[in-house]
Amino acid sequence: MVELKLLTMMLKKNILLCSLITFLMVMGNSLKISAQQKAPLDTFALHKMATFTNMKAALVNPEAVYILDLSKKKLDSLPPEIVQFKNLQILNVSKNKLSRLPDFLAQLPNLQHLDASKNKLEMLPDSIGFIQNLINLDLGRNLIPRLPKSFGNLTKLEVLNLWDNELGGLPPEIKKCQSLRYVELRGILFTPAEQVEIEGLLPEGCKIMFSPDCNCKD
Repeated sequence: MVELKLLTMMLKKNILLCSLITFLMVMGNSLKISAQQKAPLDTFALHKMATFTNMKAALVNPEAVYILDLSKKKLDSLPPEIVQFKNLQILNVSKNKLSRLPDFLAQLPNLQHLDASKNKLEMLPDSIGFIQNLINLDLGRNLIPRLPKSFGNLTKLEVLNLWDNELGGLPPEIKKCQSLRYVELRGILFTPAEQVEIEGLLPEGCKIMFSPDCNCKD
């Protein structure tokens, strides 16, 4: 009986020790991630940062990448290594050949400005709604027919450019985007009734740019 009690006590100690080791490992990884990821820079400090224009140079020191410009690279997909840039705030992937945006962009916690204009985007993934620090989103001149319901999660979004897409309207969920102050919808044919419906979804005071109605849908 004594031996059994001793064995039981030793097992409990081992279990506690293993739990403590696991906890310390998790905390260590969390601290490592926190050390790599810094708070977003303000506008003044951000514009002092270097703009990286190729992945090779950016990957030398991922923590130093706040602005990444991959425009005009003839890309049909984005390199997954972008997720290493945990401090990235501005990403420009305009004027490429992208047909969709990857889900891994939602793993960029500090991303505030995303320019994916002048591509061949035919859809937006649901994950777009998890880039929750987005302030400025430019999707102009694409082929997007609808916005996902998750778009309503972008509560910090202030500027949205959807110029010249294939949209038939905006989802009701966009009503949650109460920070919106400018929405560009020119180049898309909306009837007067559709324009009124869209205006009712967006916050009061938000500037909405429509093309003049030509009754083309009548």
